[in-house]
Amino acid sequence: MSYQLQVLAANPFSYWKLDESGPAFPDSAGSLRTADLVGTIVRHPALVTGSGTALLLSNTNHLDMDDPVFNKGYEQRQFSLEAWVKPVNVTGEIAVMSHAGTYDGLTITPTHIYFRTIYQTAGTCEVSYEYETGKSFHVIGVHSNAKNALYVDGTLVAETDLSDEQQADAYGFVTTDLIAGESTTGSTIAVD
Repeated sequence: MSYQLQVLAANPFSYWKLDESGPAFPDSAGSLRTADLVGTIVRHPALVTGSGTALLLSNTNHLDMDDPVFNKGYEQRQFSLEAWVKPVNVTGEIAVMSHAGTYDGLTITPTHIYFRTIYQTAGTCEVSYEYETGKSFHVIGVHSNAKNALYVDGTLVAETDLSDEQQADAYGFVTTDLIAGESTTGSTIAVD
């Protein structure tokens, strides 16, 4: 079974195949949400066997994903964010699937992969994984009402409990779109 069929068999909320023509990538899971490329499409060799191509993303060509998984009032609802990512030229933190300017969700730095949820008054619940190579990684951040967990290449690499205050608080983001490619530096990643 292809990777894409395996993903769809799990009934995801949204799923974007980034090897399509773009700049609007339709949701293959059927929820009618799109991922829109802002800027010029720059292709990268596939990170996933069976995928056509990946996208090379940075500040000048980032991806806006219409996927409000961090809904206010639903902080205790479980969700996961999943992507294949390869650090290409990472000099600072760059969003893999994060809200604009907050660096919550999935991010990557020159040395670490992060999954975090940020709250209005109760701080941040964060897990991370230190990596040493420039290979591609399959990353999944899982949020439940009790903990955050990070899986890299199918292995649980970190998890932490949310505090009582975090479980009772609201998310601290402003926008509902998730962004891939945003950074405060000129960092570049490939995403599949």
